[in-house]
Amino acid sequence: MQVSRIYNSDKVACVVAAFKMEVYAWYMTNLREIIREKGLKATPSRIAVLDLFNCDCMPMSVESVLDCLRGSKKPDRATIYRMLDSFVTVGLLKEVYFNDGVIRYESSIGDHSHHHHHAVCVSCGTTKEVEDTAVEKAISGASKKIKGFTLMDHSLEFFGTCDKCIKIKK
Repeated sequence: MQVSRIYNSDKVACVVAAFKMEVYAWYMTNLREIIREKGLKATPSRIAVLDLFNCDCMPMSVESVLDCLRGSKKPDRATIYRMLDSFVTVGLLKEVYFNDGVIRYESSIGDHSHHHHHAVCVSCGTTKEVEDTAVEKAISGASKKIKGFTLMDHSLEFFGTCDKCIKIKK
């Protein structure tokens, strides 16, 4: 007995592709609205840059942003600096410092709006998010012990060597 195909793989591929395009269109419209809600003009360059930060990527420097942007209409370095600064000012991005003199930026909207710390490999630069409620409680408790001080924010980064780099060194 021969089992016939229940679906045509070409049609399924077309439906999946159409769905992905629809989701992407919704996502880009959503980015436009987010930028406009913050009082900024939703230019193609701003949308493209903010899009870079809303993937599952780690904090990016200006150099990383420039490397990721493609096309002949890529904004120049000064424009990227101004754009990132305006995104920080209105709360779309936040600055992250890894004690190497380079300012990095990460999204502060959507899935990226939660507070977290970073573990940074000093050999290869790999960065991982660290979320630990015990650390947050300890920092909050310690800050309450400082008389005449109200904690607004904090930063905590862990520096070490990742497993991959340890294996390479052996």
